[in-house]
Amino acid sequence: MYGSEGGAFSGNIYLTRVTIPKSVPGVGGLAFAACSSLAGIYCEGSPSSLDPFGAFTPDSITTVYFLPGTTGWETTFGYRPTEVSKLFVEMNASSFGVQANQFGFTTTWASDKVVVVDTCTNLAIPRWIPVGTRTLTDGSA
Repeated sequence: MYGSEGGAFSGNIYLTRVTIPKSVPGVGGLAFAACSSLAGIYCEGSPSSLDPFGAFTPDSITTVYFLPGTTGWETTFGYRPTEVSKLFVEMNASSFGVQANQFGFTTTWASDKVVVVDTCTNLAIPRWIPVGTRTLTDGSA
């Protein structure tokens, strides 16, 4: 995403989430300037691949999320708050809920991460039992 012109996604009001894989060598040059709907940038690598002060504009409301176990992250990045990324379940998607006598949903996180789904029949005395394990391919399953 590095380039001489910069502003790769600048002004895109429809952009809501961006995942930056470890394979991307860097992002900079006002890449996300004036992206008013951008709620999160999800980084699979270290902060060294991002330009902390050039990628955003001061009015950005974006949170920068990073994976557990990655190093070099602090509480802010380019004046934006940072947070450990959590698994995202698309609850408004058509795949969420009971269908064909099964409960299903789509989940998004980082590629090649293992997700375990647990169930419990009594939340007052929780005894969680794993009912499914899936490795996320291309970041979702």
